[in-house]
Amino acid sequence: MALVSPTPLFAQAGGDDPDATARVHLGPLSFTPKVAIKNIGVDTNVFNTAENPERDFTASFVPGVDAWFRVRRALLSTKTSVEWVHFQQAKKQRSFDVAEDARLDVFLARLIPHIGGRYDRTRQRPNFEIDARVRQKTTEGSAGVGILVGSRLRLDLDARQTTVDYADGEFGDPLLAEALNRTSKVAQVSARFSLTPLTTFVVRTATTRDRFERSPLRNSNSLSVVPGFEFKPFAIISGSAFVGMRRFDALDPSLRDFNGLVSAVNVNYVARDVLKFAVRVDRDIDYSFRLEKPYFVSTSGSLEVTRAIGLYWDAVGRVGLSRLAYRGADSTGPALPDERDRVASRGVGIGRRVGTNLRVGFDVNYVSRHSDVKGRNYDGFRIGASFVYGS
Repeated sequence: MALVSPTPLFAQAGGDDPDATARVHLGPLSFTPKVAIKNIGVDTNVFNTAENPERDFTASFVPGVDAWFRVRRALLSTKTSVEWVHFQQAKKQRSFDVAEDARLDVFLARLIPHIGGRYDRTRQRPNFEIDARVRQKTTEGSAGVGILVGSRLRLDLDARQTTVDYADGEFGDPLLAEALNRTSKVAQVSARFSLTPLTTFVVRTATTRDRFERSPLRNSNSLSVVPGFEFKPFAIISGSAFVGMRRFDALDPSLRDFNGLVSAVNVNYVARDVLKFAVRVDRDIDYSFRLEKPYFVSTSGSLEVTRAIGLYWDAVGRVGLSRLAYRGADSTGPALPDERDRVASRGVGIGRRVGTNLRVGFDVNYVSRHSDVKGRNYDGFRIGASFVYGS
């Protein structure tokens, strides 16, 4: 069976050929191995407690591989990673996490159908609200088709179903499972227009149907329209920036709806080849485990500045701020007052490149949370080294 390089097919579809960036090529198979040893150091508040914080030595070992297998017009892409998290004293906080992501694309004349799946089994904090490192299992199936309308316009029709389970295995949490186990169904239409070889304008329209296994109060339907831009890595500004509107309709009349701004901005800017600015701004809805406040609006922003020092060294400074604004109301009485959590982070670091693929770094980060709920405040330092290969 003859092999066909997908490079012109990707160019026709308005994307990049991932095969070109792979580090190892073996006929139809190409892959990039990755290894990271992170957080080798001290966490001064392992459990994020307000009083009597406990410190411990911790480290994470994260091997993984990105792989591509191509035959004729079909391309199978996979991302696999495992993570072993170690705590010296708090042995019950140790975990072994697995993540697998796969997608099959078939490049036809004007159509690009695809199917995919994802499986994550982790024991980490799901978000800034939940302090427990709890076992969670996420499974997802997806399918869709890309339609090449012209040389610069592409339409994508996608559907996916995601199931989240917090009571998986020995370290699952029945209380979180009671509140947050759910199935989400998303149907999305995206229009992609290539403005330049490096910049694409995208409009995403999606409907989301969230159904909770044991907590129907949180059931909801959502509609979002989010335009934005995607910038390729070699552009002056790289990454993506999306800002739009989301309408969140709760099915239970006692729960207030949401109609407002959402965003997903993750862009990098390099000045004079020695100074890099990384900016992230995210705003969206997430579900809370608290019965009286079933969901919150999460708004976060961060800035990281990296300064090259000579050919091999770099210095990093970072700041971040997140706000969790809880929503809840009772139709039979007065609305419950809104509550907020605020999480701030600050950090500095220094790193050195060893060759082209390995970076060795040392970082000091300080994280604090201030909450309107008594007993949820905390602060602590995370101090440690890291070794990253392949990123």
